[in-house]
Amino acid sequence: MLKSSRLINTFPKALPSMKGISLAIYSQQLRLKGKFNALIGDAPTEDNLQIWAFGKDSK
Repeated sequence: MLKSSRLINTFPKALPSMKGISLAIYSQQLRLKGKFNALIGDAPTEDNLQIWAFGKDSK
């Protein structure tokens, strides 16, 4: 979601706090691990779709 966010990516230069934002997202993912099942998608280009699955395996 971060890669496709226009709010974050329309600045002419990368935000100086981008590493901190990425670390905060990663930290939240670790804290939520096993608590929720979720799918998160991203479309960095018109021809490319990425999907991440978070949560317990459905085995």
